[in-house]
Amino acid sequence: MKVNLADLTNLVKRGRQGVVDLQLQAEIEAIDPNEVGAGFIYPDAQGDPSDDDFLNHKNTWRNRVAKASDAVQRETSVLWTTEGEMVVTLKAKKVKGKRK
Repeated sequence: MKVNLADLTNLVKRGRQGVVDLQLQAEIEAIDPNEVGAGFIYPDAQGDPSDDDFLNHKNTWRNRVAKASDAVQRETSVLWTTEGEMVVTLKAKKVKGKRK
């Protein structure tokens, strides 16, 4: 069946709104951008690496960090420890080198 998107009024991007974690936003804002390697472990995101659903758990929290980072206008990286702890750091600024 062919449709014209202009005729449809009931389209949604997602079935629900994304999670807004104000505490996570505050933690990201508190990272000192002048301190090399600064970051934090977010205890609410603790997961179990031996769990079959751990990959989904990591993706969920990575998306929450991305949404919080966008809200405070910072670029972040998410890493995970072998114990299932989420580590959030600011992305390092790339320095362009001189071409030879």
